[in-house]
Order: sequence, then structure tokens, then C-alpha cells
Amino acid sequence: MLPWWPVKGVYLLLERGEAPTDPLLDVDGVAGIWSATSLDVDARLASAQGGQSITYCFLDDDPVATAERLRPALATRWKQEGVEPLLAAPFHAVVPYEWDRYVP
Repeated sequence: MLPWWPVKGVYLLLERGEAPTDPLLDVDGVAGIWSATSLDVDARLASAQGGQSITYCFLDDDPVATAERLRPALATRWKQEGVEPLLAAPFHAVVPYEWDRYVP
């Protein structure tokens, strides 16, 4: 049910390889995690290369501040053998009718 929980944003990880997500849950601002690998999805339904994984960290604090707190956990994660970051970025949640909310 977590994807429908009201959140302030998401931290998205796209990686080659797999690593446990439990250490990411220990970071303040991370409310929960959902992840999948390219092996979990029928090849006819996705174009991800084999061995890739995607992880959504659902955030209950400011995405940029939480991203800073995630840095040490991610650095440790990416030192592991067989885990390579492809994309790691925070995203604010879209709030209907507040389109200029995060535009300078």
C-alpha cells in the first residue's frame, strides 16, 4: 500500500546489480521502499537490460534534505561488489493545481 501513502517525494535509484534496501530505511525521511529487478518483469513488458534494478524510496521529508542524508548509505551501497549506480535522484511529489510549487 505504500505507493498510495501521501509522501513529500521519492528518491529514485536505478542500478546495475542488487543490494539490500534495509540500510536505506534507516535514513531519516525515508518512509518506505519498493524495488524490482529486470528479472521480476516479463521481457515483453519492459526494455530494461538484464541485471538492472529500480528502487523507489518514498519520502516523508523534503526530498533534497533527505537526499543529503542518503549520501553515506548510498556510498556504502555502491562500494559493494556488483552494484553500479546508473541514476540516483530526488523528486518532489506533484500536487494538483500547484504547478509552480518548485519552479524558481
